[in-house]
Amino acid sequence: MIVSKKISGYRTFVSLGRPLSLTLLWATAVAVVHWRFPQGLIWMSPLPITVVGVALGVLLAFRNNAGYDRYWEGRTLWGRLVNASRSFVRQLVSFLRTDEGAAEGQPVNYGEHEEREEFLRGIAYRVMAFAHALRHHLRGEDPFLELIVLLPADEIAHLQRVQNIPAALLMLIGKQLAGARRRGWLDSVLIVALDETLTELAAIQGGCERIRNTPLPPVYTDIGHKIVLVFCFLLPFGLVRDLGPLMPPAVLVIAFAFLLLSRISLLLENPFGLRPNDLPLTSLSRIIEIDLRDALEEEDVPQPLQPEAGILL
Repeated sequence: MIVSKKISGYRTFVSLGRPLSLTLLWATAVAVVHWRFPQGLIWMSPLPITVVGVALGVLLAFRNNAGYDRYWEGRTLWGRLVNASRSFVRQLVSFLRTDEGAAEGQPVNYGEHEEREEFLRGIAYRVMAFAHALRHHLRGEDPFLELIVLLPADEIAHLQRVQNIPAALLMLIGKQLAGARRRGWLDSVLIVALDETLTELAAIQGGCERIRNTPLPPVYTDIGHKIVLVFCFLLPFGLVRDLGPLMPPAVLVIAFAFLLLSRISLLLENPFGLRPNDLPLTSLSRIIEIDLRDALEEEDVPQPLQPEAGILL
């Protein structure tokens, strides 16, 4: 994600360099031919071009709104993931029955202190692993380089055999909670609250997968982009008689605006990648890991990621 307040105009221009260069060359060729043959052989009325430009502007506005809705929904889902992860571990740390938290006169069924701490840490590490695994799942990457430092070897071996690693991690967490319930570490009220939070994590994953697996229809992307190219091709014919030698730079500016608007929706369509405009999933998953390690009162806590060249991954 670009976090710098200043957007590099040069970088934006370079990203559209090839179509803009071709458009400028084409407009210059039309201007030269018109100068050599001023009888209007290559001129056309600007009215149809204007009508097409207005309709194209409406289509691009719709595409960009749809793309931004997908981008913002993705950010909202990851915001919910941060909150749900914090709440899940907070519920365990705060309400898991201990000597200090047991109500006076109530029957208490404890595991050993070391086992309880191992259970808390294991659940928290699996939630951290879920955040990292979901990020890699959405980006089509191998997650095990990060997972091997959070999970035991037997669980790593199990996850290497499944197709959907984040969903498998949620299943492992659910089984761990069921085991703690059987041992009497969790009461019925807390287990219901934890299961609701676990369901929220599953819903967040499903929402992210829906965005990733359902692109915008080609009629709004590919066909719309081709119409922009045709518009840029015809534009010099409608402006050459009125603007003369100023027509090529005018066409360049107009083409830049339409090509940029066409590109924006493509950049926002899948917000989970590694492009500069995509969501900072690496930073968000690192924030989750930091917060959960703090909840466990660990000392070796990683630092938040910092932007590099104005870009936060």
